[in-house]
Amino acid sequence: MRKSFALSLCFLLSACSQTALEKLNSGYDAFLETSDSSLYKDLAKAQNPHTLVISCSDSRVVPEYIFNAKAGDLFSLRLPSADTDVSAAVDYAVNTLKIKNIVILEHSDCSGLQDKAIRERGIKRLNALKSVPAVKFALLSDKDFSVSLMMFDIKTRTLFAYNAEENEWDDI
Repeated sequence: MRKSFALSLCFLLSACSQTALEKLNSGYDAFLETSDSSLYKDLAKAQNPHTLVISCSDSRVVPEYIFNAKAGDLFSLRLPSADTDVSAAVDYAVNTLKIKNIVILEHSDCSGLQDKAIRERGIKRLNALKSVPAVKFALLSDKDFSVSLMMFDIKTRTLFAYNAEENEWDDI
């Protein structure tokens, strides 16, 4: 039986916003029940998106919904306004939107990399994210703020969370 997503994440994170994690848990459960497993098995072999969508990171604007796209149809890059620096999106999310949880979501079969390389890249991204001033300040000053690293296995639709203290990946 699959562990509870929220409980697993709360175990891995020193602080978490339970309500937000419960919503993510419900969403992941619904995804597992309704997503097309054969589509994800095909996508695990390769991605062939037909369009690059550069869009705002506004949570009300979801390119996949707007264009009625399936997984694999779009290659999305979401940034606030016309900014091209990822730290601007992070700063806006933390300082303006008051985001309490940041998830770096890596995935299997990315650019021909092996899972080990993808996971190592994710750890580097996690460390870089923690050095962004807005994140660094939030981690020090807000006990409810959390940053986590996850990896989604496209073929199996399994989600893994990185436990930095143990330097290991746990399936959720």
